Amino acid sequence: MPNGRERRALTRTVAVLTAAVLTASSCTGGDSDASDRPARSTLPRAQPPELALTGDDSVVAMAELCLEGGAPLPHDDELVVGRLDNGLTYYARSNDVPAGHLDLRLVVKAGGLADPSGAEGTAHFVEHMLFNGTERYPRNELHQALRDIGVEFGPDENAFTSHDSTVYVMSISTSGNERLVDKVPVAFDILSEWASSARISENEVTAERGIVQNELDLRDGSALGHVSRVIADLMFEGTPYEGNRIGGTAASLAAISPAQLRQFYDSWYVPSNMAVVAVGDLDMDELEEHIERHFRKLRAGSPAPSQEIWAAPVVDSARFAHAVHPDIGNPYAVVNWATPAWAQGTVCGEALRIVDRLLLSMLNARLSRAHEAGTLSQTNSPLVRDEAPALWVRYYSAELQGPRTETAITDFWSAVTGTAAHPFTDVELAQAMTRVRAQIADEEKSRRSRSDFRYAQDFADHFVGGKDLRGVDDWLAGATAVLHSISLEGLNRYQQWLIARTQPVVVAAGSDQTALPSTGALDAAIASIAPAAAPPIDAAISELMERPNAVEPVSSTQQQNGSRTIHEWAFANGARVVYEQGSSGAGSIHFLAESRGGLSHLPPGTAALAPFALEAVIASGVSELSASQVRAKLEEADIQLTPFIEHTAEGFFGSVNNAGLETLFAYIHLLLTEPRVSETAARGAQQNARNSLAEMGTSAARQARAAYAAARFGDSEYFRIVPTDDEVGTMSPDGLLKIYSDRFVGVDDLVIALTGGVASSSMRELARSYVGALPARTPDSGVDRRPPHPDGPTRLEVTVDTLAESGLEYHFELPIDLSPKLVATSDVLTAILNEHLVQWVREDLGQTYAVYIWSVPQYRPAPYLYAYISATGPGDAMPSIEQRIDDVTRRLASEGPSVADLEQAIGIVANDAHFGGRLFPPYLLMMREAIGHDNVPWARSIEEEVGDISAADVRDLARRLLDSSRRIEIVRVP
Repeated sequence: MPNGRERRALTRTVAVLTAAVLTASSCTGGDSDASDRPARSTLPRAQPPELALTGDDSVVAMAELCLEGGAPLPHDDELVVGRLDNGLTYYARSNDVPAGHLDLRLVVKAGGLADPSGAEGTAHFVEHMLFNGTERYPRNELHQALRDIGVEFGPDENAFTSHDSTVYVMSISTSGNERLVDKVPVAFDILSEWASSARISENEVTAERGIVQNELDLRDGSALGHVSRVIADLMFEGTPYEGNRIGGTAASLAAISPAQLRQFYDSWYVPSNMAVVAVGDLDMDELEEHIERHFRKLRAGSPAPSQEIWAAPVVDSARFAHAVHPDIGNPYAVVNWATPAWAQGTVCGEALRIVDRLLLSMLNARLSRAHEAGTLSQTNSPLVRDEAPALWVRYYSAELQGPRTETAITDFWSAVTGTAAHPFTDVELAQAMTRVRAQIADEEKSRRSRSDFRYAQDFADHFVGGKDLRGVDDWLAGATAVLHSISLEGLNRYQQWLIARTQPVVVAAGSDQTALPSTGALDAAIASIAPAAAPPIDAAISELMERPNAVEPVSSTQQQNGSRTIHEWAFANGARVVYEQGSSGAGSIHFLAESRGGLSHLPPGTAALAPFALEAVIASGVSELSASQVRAKLEEADIQLTPFIEHTAEGFFGSVNNAGLETLFAYIHLLLTEPRVSETAARGAQQNARNSLAEMGTSAARQARAAYAAARFGDSEYFRIVPTDDEVGTMSPDGLLKIYSDRFVGVDDLVIALTGGVASSSMRELARSYVGALPARTPDSGVDRRPPHPDGPTRLEVTVDTLAESGLEYHFELPIDLSPKLVATSDVLTAILNEHLVQWVREDLGQTYAVYIWSVPQYRPAPYLYAYISATGPGDAMPSIEQRIDDVTRRLASEGPSVADLEQAIGIVANDAHFGGRLFPPYLLMMREAIGHDNVPWARSIEEEVGDISAADVRDLARRLLDSSRRIEIVRVP
């Protein structure tokens, strides 16, 4: 604890910062000639002085003061924050990323926390009701208006309710498609209607109740939802959110009346409690004009009720609970511990968030080293996540898997508390500094090209909870100052302070309570901890490997793709690098590396083990480098890499920041030349295989996947989704490494496809060194082991235990030559069907929360279209849901779409294509290798083709793709 003099000094520092901020705010009033506009806010804009955190106790002292609040930070000069005469707040910013786009939000400072006692779920129910119509836009007219402006309507598409707020979302194009109406005024008008003119009728409430109930079944009724609910109930104890349930309960949803919904709406949806956010490619004057025109007419009304808010208290005793659900496979535990939820957008709060980032990075690195050293008995790699389910509740959480739950808990909490008894070292801090500085550098690039969506969400968060809205330069200066001034001793004392303020909250999860440790056993596991010493630290490395000698490509080509250039370099070893170069300066590069062969070339009895072999390799490090050493370099470069193996292909996909591109190439090179599997990683992979096998007896989702595989592929072992018990028993480090090496070591036809903004010359040099130098292997290619698609309809039923799992899924395949027009037609068909399914199945029946179709073009092992229809709902409603889905699809296949439906769907697809399309860009580059450049459904090609699609095109594709005589039906019934 700081002494009195130190505390008074820090208090004066905070007071000076606050005074500086408040003084600066008085100099930033609205324009003197803007009397015809709403008044602009006088939020502070000047950057406060840097924080000094060099004293040993300065971080702890700052934290103690920050618990009582903090001085607000300035916001970006490019942002205008105003307040209309009726009290409504608005945020407006002109932004051209992406060009021709506008993001809107209506933010209501009332969420689950505002629910009346005994009527939990009211805020969320009101959110649903606003899509049932307003005074100017009755139900069907509202849906039509949304379609007219290119907004897709469906579950989770347009609004969400949290504990602290309800937010309505609209993203529209402001240019590029003459088929849509003048979208901007309509979008603002709909938001204004939502804010003031909801129609909440008894009939509509009755119709919507089943949908809200089904959403509750899906969210809280699933295994993951149930475990999350148990954890939240424990973490919310003693906070304003205690007992709060955003989605309500079955009893509360059944009892909520139209009058209660109306009262909630009238009480909380008042201008002084709402904000409008507008960010997009329009002039600031135009944005403000739309806001004033559409929202100044709202009546001020009475102030919203007050909400009692306070920060979560210290957790001074351990808490324990069980989460029992029939879908959980092998038992596991979740260990959680509370940490302060620092006030957002304040001087001390944002500084402490940077400090917390450092500490969490050091903690996870230490836990990973302990796991690799064998001092943690859990089988999965430890990962502590920072969770913030509500504005004033924050905690850390880690899942522990393995057969010895109590021992895993003791080992893990001993390691966590060991960071207080055995402080972090200079080496640990230096490594964390490197990782956090790299994260901040990457975040800076992202902030400098921030999209409308990100800005809009940040502004909404600011209205609700004070989100940091500093400009990029001010934010970067502040983060850099904190990192520059922090001391190791200050960090360690802060960590000790944090550990002393909390106790673990442990949840044991499983399908059978008798198989779980008792609360007494869990208590004993925590009581027996002994703070663990720090495990050894691996030597820091500057690079993963030395750059290999360059090998010249045997051919180099380039081809224009609209405004972008596709470069290709081919090497003698059979490998190629294909790079689509976009605008320079883009912060991230996306990649897909793929070779042909996949599961089809593995020896019998190993295909189902292959995914676990990949997992083990990624968790083990490469060459002579440990997993911790590799992880540190990947985090520094912000590399996200996921391996995959499919029927006829294997490879990697992910993203990397520009500065980390060479590290990515080096890592892929080592994965293809010097992989390894450690004992620890092999044990973790084996436990995950056992978990998968156990879930086959409990998880409806996994059973449905297995049912589809059996219906489509028969009993071929190449398509089994889980290994047998005997196969799991054979898993060993050498065996897993052999499975991986059989498919991944060496190259014959490897293609690495990348998209980004780095110079092509830089990409070429990396390709020459790291790809050209890869060793060649004996060529092979994928063997198509798929049996023919079943001739007739195939239907399988899966018995489920809970309402959350009941539902249906239809699978369709159509072998067909791919082209931009075909994919555009498929996208239009999907848009029309999604609208009809939402309207005629979800809304009219009122029994299903989620019903949708999606389709995707596939190019391997041969080109085809795949489509999938899914619907949820209670078991007794499934026959009527199935019948209605069949009616919708048959009508479209026989009659085709109406002119209005076609025009609206074309507008939606054109809008999506205008902003980049829906397919992963490197996937398109890989598709180019298989079907040829001109046949690839590039976003620009979709945008060009979609306007010429006819009703007959859609009808014919629906008839061929959605052929009920060839579909595979998987129905999940209680």
